[in-house]
Amino acid sequence: MLKSITTLAARDWWIAGLILLAAIATRVPGLDHPSEAVHDEVTYMNYTIRTVSAEPYFDIHPPLGRMLFAGIASRFPFQKVAESNIPNAPFDDFPYVPIRLFVALVSLAIPIALYAIARSAHLPPIAAAIPAGLAVFDSSLILYARTMHPDTLLLAFGIGAVAVALSRDLFRERPELHAISVGILGGLAVATKWTGLGLLGVALFVLARSRRSILPIILGGSTALAIYLAVFAAYFFAWYPTGGTIAPEQFGPFADVPGISEAAFPSRIEAYPDAFLGTHRAIWNADRAADVVRTENAADLSRPVFWPLAFGGEFLVWSHPTGNLIIYRGNPFPWTITYLALLAAAIALLARAFVRRAIFSDRERWLGFFVFAFAANYLPFFLIERPMYLYHYMVAALFAYLAAPFAWSEVIAPWLLSIGLSKKAIAALAGGLLLLCGVGFLILAPTTYGFGEVFLHQRFQ
Repeated sequence: MLKSITTLAARDWWIAGLILLAAIATRVPGLDHPSEAVHDEVTYMNYTIRTVSAEPYFDIHPPLGRMLFAGIASRFPFQKVAESNIPNAPFDDFPYVPIRLFVALVSLAIPIALYAIARSAHLPPIAAAIPAGLAVFDSSLILYARTMHPDTLLLAFGIGAVAVALSRDLFRERPELHAISVGILGGLAVATKWTGLGLLGVALFVLARSRRSILPIILGGSTALAIYLAVFAAYFFAWYPTGGTIAPEQFGPFADVPGISEAAFPSRIEAYPDAFLGTHRAIWNADRAADVVRTENAADLSRPVFWPLAFGGEFLVWSHPTGNLIIYRGNPFPWTITYLALLAAAIALLARAFVRRAIFSDRERWLGFFVFAFAANYLPFFLIERPMYLYHYMVAALFAYLAAPFAWSEVIAPWLLSIGLSKKAIAALAGGLLLLCGVGFLILAPTTYGFGEVFLHQRFQ
């Protein structure tokens, strides 16, 4: 259980290559459209401009994403200045295409990591391609892979940490390097957004189980903490070498949050601890107040209980007078199908454990692990009990995708057999459900990419 990714066969490389090509085709073409900010791109454009110009400001998230965006933007001369968070803000000469391209290229690692994880769980190559394929054609993942949002970086670092944690054979002679590698990727995920803590926890759990020791958790966790501290140090002293004070207007909607003024940019290394702690107290207080300051966007928020069924929660992220729209929403077919399959699997596993007290097979253990990983990245939002943006579900959705083939083979297919369906009928049903997921992608494609008159004009002018 939870040992290692096995030696990859030639067929694995062919399938991984096809997955990669499909991911490139759905994410990379046409990144210059639209030439206006999509949703929070205006915020991250402003943050990037202020970072490049060393103008202190406050953000509720850790700084790694903004640092990477600023590193790219600083290589392209531009005159664009930061402006208010207006919808559809024009980019003008701001280098948004290189930043979008960077995010899109990083996003390619996500379906490949899912395939590697599924193969490590002893799924055959074709079955292992299912979670990766669902991710490739997930409208929510595609939209955030094609825009200047750090959430895709978080997903790539975090799911990469889980995949590396399962790669014990690659570190057979250097177990300490194994833990350090997991810690580096997990630390980068957390340094992008605190949502990465769930992925880091799953990766460290895998690491401890594969090594049968708590020491990898200590080493991997310490490495993640060191990376997190190093990212903040680099942010403070590489981008703001002279320090600075955040102007009151730069706190935005959090200006009246108690303790928000503790966020600061130190000018001396000895002031780093106080600045680090003060900034985190400010972030913590701002996050706790988020349900108050976000009331202006209440229509875009939804309760986590509805996320897995893709019931509501979608929100408009870009529009054009011609009627072209881009809407953030998940593909309802794979989200609903995989979530219901995961729920059925969880109930079946609990019944086997506490009613029949059965001994779990290897596949059932893997199914239980993916159910646990889903819960670790979904229940924290579910228990908060306040409306939030739908994109917080993306991490949990990846584990629902990974659980789906096991739920089908270990729970759903045996039940269908027990009620009289033939194996051919069950296989046809599985194929039909996968086809339905593809149809969902096609239906949502116009509002995922912003197809229409504006898109065609930009392509063929």
